[in-house]
Amino acid sequence: DDLLGSLPDMLAWQTGFLGLALLIVAGGVRRGLGLFVWLLVPSLVVLLWLLVDFALENGDVSAAGRFLFSVQWLDFTSESILLALGHAFYTLSIGVGIGIAFGAYAPDRVPLGRSVLAVAMFDTAIALAAGIAIFPLVFGNHMEPTLGPGLLFLSVPYAFGNLPQGEIYGALFFLLTVLAALGSAVALLEPGIGSLVQYTRLRRVPATLLVGVLVWLLGAAVAASLSGVPRFDGLFPWLDRLTASFLLPLGALAVAVFVGWRMQETLLRSQMYRESEGFFQLWLLLLRFVAPLAILVVWFWAI
Repeated sequence: DDLLGSLPDMLAWQTGFLGLALLIVAGGVRRGLGLFVWLLVPSLVVLLWLLVDFALENGDVSAAGRFLFSVQWLDFTSESILLALGHAFYTLSIGVGIGIAFGAYAPDRVPLGRSVLAVAMFDTAIALAAGIAIFPLVFGNHMEPTLGPGLLFLSVPYAFGNLPQGEIYGALFFLLTVLAALGSAVALLEPGIGSLVQYTRLRRVPATLLVGVLVWLLGAAVAASLSGVPRFDGLFPWLDRLTASFLLPLGALAVAVFVGWRMQETLLRSQMYRESEGFFQLWLLLLRFVAPLAILVVWFWAI
């Protein structure tokens, strides 16, 4: 509450975080993004492994296991299926250009289809590991499991704060959170900066500065909304709804329709030459018919 009430503090932290993300992106694909990813992924895995080990030793594993992995047919409702579909949709960042940007930088020898499956599997594994790192501690402190900011900024600090060495592992947990957020910020900045470099012939550093200024201004308006500045009141929930419920599904739907129906099949096949014909045809079928329908279902449900 104190942080949300202090606009200068929020702007200072925003400036530092955004500056670090822009510095990474300004380094280019190989020296910036590539080096950052090679350092980030092993660091995330090691930190997460340490936190999982701590949670298994100090938390209520059986209660967390029942909460995370118990399967009952009553849980499979239309709402839960839509929630799962929407979560997969957002956690894989579909529709914001990240996959397009990183895919464009992939070497020709990379099998795209198998790489996409690997990303989905790795994403799921990390999500499960994060649940194992958090919920045993929550149940061990006899707390009700929550979601979103309440879990991250209330339940988790309380859980770590009541355990021996909890301040150390709590600090590691929030270091993990910052690194994950930084990775997302870098990935979200790259499509815009890469497009400016490609279509306006700006050099990478000026394009990075231009995007950085625009993002900072938008972030400052959001910070003003969170701190209760009257002129910006209500901006954050409006932007959250606009992006999550409209822009992101619209972008994903446009990509699926354009690639599936407008691009030549021979061109698509040449980009997936390392995959079998059966795999390619299944992918094309999913892209043309299943993906647009699923996106529309999630979209209308969100609206």
